Amino acid sequence: MDFPKDEHQNLPAIEREHSRLVDEFTTNLPPPQTPSSTDRSLIIKFLNAAPLLTTFQKRGLQRFLANVGVMNDGRVVITITSILAQPKFMVLGWGSEFGACLRLLLPTAKTPTQAVFIPGDNPFEALHSNRIILCCYRLGRIHSMQEFRIDASEKACKALEQLIAMCIQDELKYLRLIDTLMTQILSERIVSV
Repeated sequence: MDFPKDEHQNLPAIEREHSRLVDEFTTNLPPPQTPSSTDRSLIIKFLNAAPLLTTFQKRGLQRFLANVGVMNDGRVVITITSILAQPKFMVLGWGSEFGACLRLLLPTAKTPTQAVFIPGDNPFEALHSNRIILCCYRLGRIHSMQEFRIDASEKACKALEQLIAMCIQDELKYLRLIDTLMTQILSERIVSV
């Protein structure tokens, strides 16, 4: 993320570290590759067997979300409807009282799109494979397919692993908070009875 120099200094330490890792990831992310014809066939077969990856919401906030799945070999598959002029993404962590997630922001011409990865879900765990397939799927066919091999860059790989670890720590913090709140609520109800 680009912050004016003064504003970056005013951020809390955890946000400065997050910003540094995002910069490290995006700067060192290897360019995407076009999958081989054999690999492309496997991906198409996978998409044909997973209708949730090729069915998109047209209303509400979900229209801004990409569909995310995991192939049998552990690679993450992200499907979107808008064609990317230049396939790239930016990673962003997010945490609130509702939990934490890792988001990949995908710049598309049509609408801003993001793939959301929630700790504990298969796609989140599959990020450790360091391989992400990005497909543009419209009107029943694939318009483009690119694979990001994050493991081709040690720096990008390390930054992503650290962002994943930060997200897991945030999620654990929120789970402990929820557990504490639920314990208090139950205790108050028992005392009032």
